[in-house]
Order: sequence, then structure tokens, then C-alpha cells
Amino acid sequence: MMSSFIDIGVFSASIRMAAPLLFAALGTSFISSVGVFNIAIEGSMLIGTFAAVVIGYFTHSAVLAFLAAGLGGMLLALMLAFFIVRLHGDAIVVGIGGNTFAWGITVFILEEVFRMRGSFSGDGVPFFPAIKIPLLDSVPVLKDIVSGYTLPVYFAFILAFLVWVFLYRTPAGLIIRSIGKNAEAVRSIGADVDRIRIACFAASGFFAGLGGACLSIANLQGFWSENMTVGRGYIAICAAAFGRNNPKFVLLACLIFGFAEAIGIRFQVLRLEPSFVLMIPYIVTIAMLVLSSRRERI
Repeated sequence: MMSSFIDIGVFSASIRMAAPLLFAALGTSFISSVGVFNIAIEGSMLIGTFAAVVIGYFTHSAVLAFLAAGLGGMLLALMLAFFIVRLHGDAIVVGIGGNTFAWGITVFILEEVFRMRGSFSGDGVPFFPAIKIPLLDSVPVLKDIVSGYTLPVYFAFILAFLVWVFLYRTPAGLIIRSIGKNAEAVRSIGADVDRIRIACFAASGFFAGLGGACLSIANLQGFWSENMTVGRGYIAICAAAFGRNNPKFVLLACLIFGFAEAIGIRFQVLRLEPSFVLMIPYIVTIAMLVLSSRRERI
């Protein structure tokens, strides 16, 4: 029974579900490494989902839509950076305001510009098709686990490696991680801590926006609905915290969350209470936060 319930399809779905979270969690790793908390990762993801569909609708280019999503998420993050870094505003309060702004601006544009409510889709919205890897497509197990994903999904896992190299194998990455531990020491060597923090804000928003695009034009076929991120940005923050901002462990955390979401979808086949099914990823989030806090005490 269990073997038929948890099969290869669940694991491949876990990878697809993990990709949007991974983009956002990698962005969170950047901003958390410099000692700033950006709770508006959720808002940058939401703007990314919307920007990808809208820009794709006008340009008919999935690549341009993907990049526009990253820029949309980055603009929100830079706006928050001004209030937090330059004006020394409270990061939590400003972040909540950013998330509210993201929700409001997407709904406003949808209603005022497109005269639609609730969702946006159209025949002209491009999306990334699944890619079959020729050498692996004939191998029974690997073809389902490694092949058949969209380009942004593959890019998310490549990006995890690139971010790890940058943060842990370059002088710039060392400076970023040092700011989170002792900003004054970094200032003493002549580094502009505020500019680096703003740059990390930009990176966090850009990656979160890409995660939103991965959700709307990669995992879904060019579709957007109001508040479609449904807390994935917060889950990404949790994944970064659990992985202690190290991309290797952040990747593992995102795969666990992706597996939880895939299991939740599979539970729908059993016709369980829908509310319970939707709760599964968040139950896992709470459990991982508890484990993370216990690890910090040890």
C-alpha cells in the first residue's frame, strides 16, 4: 500500500515543488548572511508570479518573462532596503508592509488594467516546456527523477551550487558572511556595509522573483491567481533558517518541503479533509523551525 502511495511520481513532483522554494531560499540566504531579516520574500515571490505572466502576455517570450519576474521582485526588495538600511526602519514592520503592498498592487493592476478579478491567464502567455534528456530518457528510473523538468527547475539546482561557491569560496562571499557576524569589524577594513546590505537585498528580491516565475510559468502553464504563493515565501525563509544559510543544507530543506507538498497532493487521491491536506507543508514548516531552534541551543 505504502509503496503504491509513495512512488517515483511523488519524488519527481517533490523536485518540481522544491524549485520555487529553492530560488527564494537562496535569496534569503544572501540577506540573512548580512544580518538583516527580509520577511518580504513572500511579496517578491508574489510580484514575480504576476510579472512573469503579464510580461509574458505582452512579449510572448518565456525568457523575458522570467527575467522580468526577477526584476519585479528586486524592485520591491530595493524599496524595502531604502527604509530598512537607509532610514533604519524596523525590518519586520517594513517587511509586512512590503508583503501587503505586493498583494495590493497585483490585485489593483489586474482589476484596473486587465479588468479581471481573481486570476489571469490567456493563450498568449508563454510557459517553459518540459525538457527530455536524451541519454537518460531511456533509463527506467532516472528518466522520471532527472529528466522531464522545465528549464527553471534545472536552473534552480545549478544556482544552489553557484551561490554556495560565491558565499563560501570567494572573498566577496567571505565579506558578506562576516557582516552578519560582526558588521563593525568589516567597516574597520573600509568596506561599505550599507551598500553591501542593499546589494544583498537586491539579490534576495531577484531570486525570490525568479521563484515566483518558476511557479507561474514553469510549474504551471502561464497561469496566475490572487495570492498564489500562499505562504511559500515564508516557507523559503524557514528553509534558509534550517539550512543556516548554507546552500547545501538549504537545498536539502527545500527538497523536504517539496516532498511534503507532493505528499499533500497525493493525499487528495484518498479524499481526505482538504483543510488537512493544505496544512501538511505548514506542519512540516513548524516542525523544522522547532528542530532548527533546538540545534541553535545545542
